[in-house]
Amino acid sequence: HACGLLKQGQSVTSALFDSGFQTKSNFNREFLRLKGCSPQIWLARGQHD
Repeated sequence: HACGLLKQGQSVTSALFDSGFQTKSNFNREFLRLKGCSPQIWLARGQHD
């Protein structure tokens, strides 16, 4: 869900709240676990899977 929001141009902050996370640290930790990098790095690398 969060990846789709980020691909649409939504900010990381908006995406994390819209995905049900309460804190950026929890969102980043889960994103790292699933994707292997932070949301910012994922976007910069163009890893839009």
